[in-house]
Amino acid sequence: FCQHRTDTASEMKVLVLVGCCMPLACRGLTSVAKDREGHMDCELPRGRHIQCTDVNKAGMSDRLWVLNWLMDLAHWNHATVHIRGGWQGADLWLGQHSSVVNRDWSHYLSVPQRCGQGPFNEVQHFDGCRDIDDPNTDFSRPLFNGTYGCVNVKRPIFYREARAVSSPAPKDNCHAMASEQVRLQARRAVNEKGLPERFGVAHVRRCDAGQKECTSPASVASAICGVLDVDRWIVFYYAENGYRDRLAEKLASSCSRTAVFEDDMSLNPFKDGDNFYAYQVANAIMLMASVRVDARWCHGQYPPVVTLAKGSLDESFGSDYNEPCQR
Repeated sequence: FCQHRTDTASEMKVLVLVGCCMPLACRGLTSVAKDREGHMDCELPRGRHIQCTDVNKAGMSDRLWVLNWLMDLAHWNHATVHIRGGWQGADLWLGQHSSVVNRDWSHYLSVPQRCGQGPFNEVQHFDGCRDIDDPNTDFSRPLFNGTYGCVNVKRPIFYREARAVSSPAPKDNCHAMASEQVRLQARRAVNEKGLPERFGVAHVRRCDAGQKECTSPASVASAICGVLDVDRWIVFYYAENGYRDRLAEKLASSCSRTAVFEDDMSLNPFKDGDNFYAYQVANAIMLMASVRVDARWCHGQYPPVVTLAKGSLDESFGSDYNEPCQR
């Protein structure tokens, strides 16, 4: 049996992303019956709009990948993104890894102030939306010919060239990032353990990744002990029973490193069983670290050691955090 307390399980082995955008009447996605004859309450779009609906449920990092893809697509096309549920639709998108989901996206995420509502605009009943249903769509080319228009996009995995979307410079992107309360809780959890400003994080994904050698207690301890200027560590792990004790023993016998395990940290102060919130806090803590031992998809005998830039807690979650374990 595997032990893991936070929302960190396998969701990136396959990109079970977002099932979106099956157009209904008005070609503006959701529609509202206006009278018995079935007329739809639709309007012509003002400006450019990219709409996505009919989502499936999956892990937080899947959703982040899709939301950020949509925002990059919107930036490239000077458009506004709409998703089903808007800010109050998180429970429509998140599932599988937590029995409790807060419907308010702002519980988990925020967007830069310059980006308005980001991707969290509710879908609108626009008339004349065009379906982007060609799997060979070239996303390096504009989706709109004029100033006004609306398109319905499918899930990114449908498109062979989804990654061809032009990405803005980091200072200009509108990627979702941890909410303010998540960032505050991350700092609070670190401070409660008396960790110094410079600390390390070890992220071990052992149960499902199949890499037993580089995730062994001996290999992880060796990588941690090899970082000579960091004495205090936090360990996030998804491993079999007894792994924590074996790793702690290896660290004690190999070097004078002190490890705090995620089980002993307050990742979800609400204690409501919401693993997605705990996952967000854990991710924020990882972004606070100075160095990370990355024993997730490692190969060979030892996991890689990654030096992290300070101050990244206040930046958006990028591709580096698209694959943490979620359970």
